[in-house]
Amino acid sequence: MPPYLRLVRTESPRARLRPKGSAGRPTPSQLEWLRRGLDRAGGNLPIFDTYGQRVNDRTVKSCVNRGWAERKGELTRDWQLCQLTPAGRRIFEVE
Repeated sequence: MPPYLRLVRTESPRARLRPKGSAGRPTPSQLEWLRRGLDRAGGNLPIFDTYGQRVNDRTVKSCVNRGWAERKGELTRDWQLCQLTPAGRRIFEVE
């Protein structure tokens, strides 16, 4: 194929899947973690999952970045204490 006919992508393939400005839908692991904060006092989110393993840092960071959770304070660098935000609660009102 001649070089002038090659397809050049200007955006990543994932950028086309989600419209700009939308938070999208949470993944199953994010939903599980956020759901556990509904029944807790003040919407506190757990540090450990149901199997006693620490919740994945990527899950926590992505929920904080999308506005579904917020950090309560920095206890240490390894522990991220978070609580559910009103936007995080709205995810479960729709279902």
